[in-house]
Amino acid sequence: MPCHKNSTISQKEGFSQKELAYKSGITQQQLSKIEKGENCNIYTFLKVCNALGLMFDLTQIFQLTKILMKCNRKIQLQTYGKQ
Repeated sequence: MPCHKNSTISQKEGFSQKELAYKSGITQQQLSKIEKGENCNIYTFLKVCNALGLMFDLTQIFQLTKILMKCNRKIQLQTYGKQ
């Protein structure tokens, strides 16, 4: 969830980093890493999303992942001449 380099998620939503981190139940350092586009685990990411009022249907994400994996497997098989 990288942001424009002159603005952060917390600033865009009207919070200080400290406020949004507290509201999310994570440390300010964790939020800073997320805002810089560094890796975080899905649980931490979802805590911030929840604090911002963003909801995701994870079943759709998992279904999309399965479809992409099947497509990738099919492409690999075709590349090697196996069908």
